[in-house]
Amino acid sequence: MIGIQSHDEYEPRAIVLKEKKLYPDIIAFPKNKDREIVVIEFQGYKEPMMRYIMSSKITTLCTQENYTGHVLGAIVYTDNDCKKASLPFSISSESQKSWIKGEFVEIDLSTYTEKDLVDIDQQLIVLAPFTLPKNYPKKEYIHKCRSWKKQIDHTFSRETVNKVMDILSLFILDRQRNMTRREVLSMYKFDISQTVVGQELLKEGLEAGKKEGIKEGKKEGEKIAAIRIIGRQMSKKFDVSMNRILPRLKALPIKDIMDLGENLLTMDTFEDAYTWINYRKKKIKNK
Repeated sequence: MIGIQSHDEYEPRAIVLKEKKLYPDIIAFPKNKDREIVVIEFQGYKEPMMRYIMSSKITTLCTQENYTGHVLGAIVYTDNDCKKASLPFSISSESQKSWIKGEFVEIDLSTYTEKDLVDIDQQLIVLAPFTLPKNYPKKEYIHKCRSWKKQIDHTFSRETVNKVMDILSLFILDRQRNMTRREVLSMYKFDISQTVVGQELLKEGLEAGKKEGIKEGKKEGEKIAAIRIIGRQMSKKFDVSMNRILPRLKALPIKDIMDLGENLLTMDTFEDAYTWINYRKKKIKNK
């Protein structure tokens, strides 16, 4: 998107610009010394001094690294309003001498389509939420999210897919403020034991299980964690006490509990959820 043909030619590093405590989002140092250093900043809110801040990060980086070569700087705005809020900035010299050499690019993700991103690089599917307006219909958004999940499963390695999904979830929450993080997790049918939130709730569930005298271990702990995730989600959505919800969930297996979490997105009342739960209970009895 910013003009680099191959990401394999760069080695990303985590770096702190210690002099002024400036933290760029990405700095990539070229393996080939003839190539420029790349500095990328993602901007998701209105900041009038954004271009000034970016130039400060670049100049501080060059000072710290004793670097006098070319720089490729890019600001990636998640919304056009963020870009319009940024004040103009330029470095110029009356003597026509330039202190910083390079290319400076600005990208507005809202002007891209999902296809545009994937055509550039399939891994850019993680930025797809920013191609949709914030008022995009929720039900249609859910279908989009499931499509993104399938593409991510296909594109990224098994070792990195959960981390990528965690990032995508944050982007989704930024665009769809009426969706909770737990809704996003349940919508994707995550293995709750493989997420940060799930690990925390799993630990909480295992501890609760021990207190209740449960000896089945991890499997039972996962179920307790799932009940707590979906129970809290239902309580918040329908404004119903957890005491009314938890007893109804305990009779369901983990898969049904997580399926309920997904279907909650399209339910309007607690009675809808109650009917759904009763239907699943009857299916269990009839097996």
